[in-house]
Amino acid sequence: MISMPATTMMWTITDHVIEDEKELERQFHDIQRAGFGGVAAFVRCSRYRWDQPAAIKACRHISELCRHYNIQFWAVPDPRFLSRQLSESSTGLPLLFFGDEVQAQKVPHTSVIEKNKFSVRCRLQPRQSHMIHEVAIAFTPAGVAAVYAIPSNESRFLPEEIIDITNDAQFFYNAQDGYMEAFGFFNPPDQRSWKVIAFFRAFACHVNFADPVHMRAYLQKLESFCKAIGSADLIMWDEPGYTCVYGALPFSFGLQKEYELSGGIPLTTHLWKLALESKDGSHIEVRNRYYRIIQDSVNKAQLAAWEKAISIWGPRTSCGIHDTWHFESADMADMNHGSMDLWGAQRTKNGGFVDMGAINYLISSHSSYYANLASMLVICKSLGVFSRDKYAYNNLWTIGEDEHPGEQKSVMNHCVNAMALFGNRWFAHIYGPVGTIGEEEQFLGSPKMPGYPHHSTWPGFPEWNQRLTEHMTAVDDQLPMSNILIIFPCETLYALADSRANVIAQDIFRFVLTLVDQHYQFDIISSAEFIKGKWQGDQFVVQDKSYKVVLFPFARIVQPKVAELTRKKDRILSVFQRTEKSIENLPVSALTDHHATDTAEALKWLSKTPDLRPVEAPRDSWVTITRVSQGYKISLMPSRHGLIYGGRLVFKDKVLTLEQQDGLCRISVLENGVASVEMESRV
Repeated sequence: MISMPATTMMWTITDHVIEDEKELERQFHDIQRAGFGGVAAFVRCSRYRWDQPAAIKACRHISELCRHYNIQFWAVPDPRFLSRQLSESSTGLPLLFFGDEVQAQKVPHTSVIEKNKFSVRCRLQPRQSHMIHEVAIAFTPAGVAAVYAIPSNESRFLPEEIIDITNDAQFFYNAQDGYMEAFGFFNPPDQRSWKVIAFFRAFACHVNFADPVHMRAYLQKLESFCKAIGSADLIMWDEPGYTCVYGALPFSFGLQKEYELSGGIPLTTHLWKLALESKDGSHIEVRNRYYRIIQDSVNKAQLAAWEKAISIWGPRTSCGIHDTWHFESADMADMNHGSMDLWGAQRTKNGGFVDMGAINYLISSHSSYYANLASMLVICKSLGVFSRDKYAYNNLWTIGEDEHPGEQKSVMNHCVNAMALFGNRWFAHIYGPVGTIGEEEQFLGSPKMPGYPHHSTWPGFPEWNQRLTEHMTAVDDQLPMSNILIIFPCETLYALADSRANVIAQDIFRFVLTLVDQHYQFDIISSAEFIKGKWQGDQFVVQDKSYKVVLFPFARIVQPKVAELTRKKDRILSVFQRTEKSIENLPVSALTDHHATDTAEALKWLSKTPDLRPVEAPRDSWVTITRVSQGYKISLMPSRHGLIYGGRLVFKDKVLTLEQQDGLCRISVLENGVASVEMESRV
């Protein structure tokens, strides 16, 4: 197993750092003195690209410094920074848009036919991105792929109600005002109100992960980079994918070919089903197949990059890429990006990685954002549990600055305890500019957010780094135990493919928070991992992990093998929605006889299983249990920023009374039954 540092700092390698070796060394030593066990060097917010000699020289020097000071060096040769260079021999990344703009507010965007005339527009303007060397993604209009007429007062459609009027549509691009337009004439077939929806085509200056030409060019540049910098401990990208949100779809030849090979029918035949629901449910299969193909293309590209790095740096080279793009805010448009199934992407890395931004929202103990925090902590831990090398990193960060003195540092301290509790290592964000050229102290329009060391939380890092390092040592670098398994409903969300998926995700996040507050111990996976498991008696076993019960929230759509593994098992509970169909749009009977319509019913059902909560812990606390070489470590912390906990704790036959605590507390329970408090934060 590869040893990983408890904390690593993301470091923006700007022009100044690249051009001035003394400045590079000054910043490196500032990070190293703060106690970080590694640095991830991003050539970002810079006019240089990572494949250029000056940037390569800087990365090589950072690698040498890391070797000398015995900390890890993570290299970030992300292909998106080379998007223009990789697409020189092609037209870029083909995209479809069916919203009102690139970052759509209306999805799908339609326009009512009036007096037999129609006109529908989509704004096409550059999209700012911190992962594009040119600061924003530029688009080139390329016409319309399809235009359909549909009845205005319907939300779901019979196939015969969809009228293809592409041949009757004209295309216009207004370069001055930045919009594409489809217009023309159509005589509706009846007296109902009708409207049109258009799928506009455009090319983006963005790497196409499904294009062999792009990827061959990237791997050649990656090979040169890897050889030139000497060595690195880990290769990573940042939130990899197509940078598409709802209303925007990757539509390259490679993706279309994969779709046709997997289903036998061209994607263009079913194009409308990516935006509109069919009354016969056939959109379910179309969307599930399409979104899986998108993600598979990204994952294959990641895996190829890792394999290339291993071929040069050696077999101990790690790959660590957090796939959560908007996921932590419960925005499931990550499916359009190609990254929503975090667990399906695990083959591309040897640890678990997530993002958790905007923790400033947690300053109030009443914030609803605690549901997001709890979910990302548990998901991060779970990804680590099912990874090759059993570690997990949380890219946790804040927005803005203090409104009241000390509040940012205080809430960050709370989150450090939370990461320790769930075995999350810290991939901290970010030393140097946080944004892009021209917006260095903002992150894509955020409030002012100076990067380290110019942020009020910087002085806290030496102690936080030490605390996390000591905690990982105390728990033998192990991740907390679980006896409940929750299945994240990717298939249901794919079938929705719009903001309704966000509502479901947020409901799941709230459900997760309730379970954490109630001191249940659980993992979260998707069906990609679940279908690898099997029942052994009353336990469901995945890899070497055993679970007493399995919970399926919103499992309305499932993979066929999921149904085979779950049918009528009395240790399974469906929550919120019952199962209706498979991803092939075939009827599926109930996964289980047990169903909870809400969280209260789920808690009631869980309470009937003996010993499902191995620890009885004080109220207002969160608690985890970690198996170590000589017994167990029980870790506790306040459930919310600013709260205090204390009182009775019971584990096995041991009863302890904790003094009032306002931070992290760790209890050791040896195999011989001796229990002691080894770390506490008394009030």
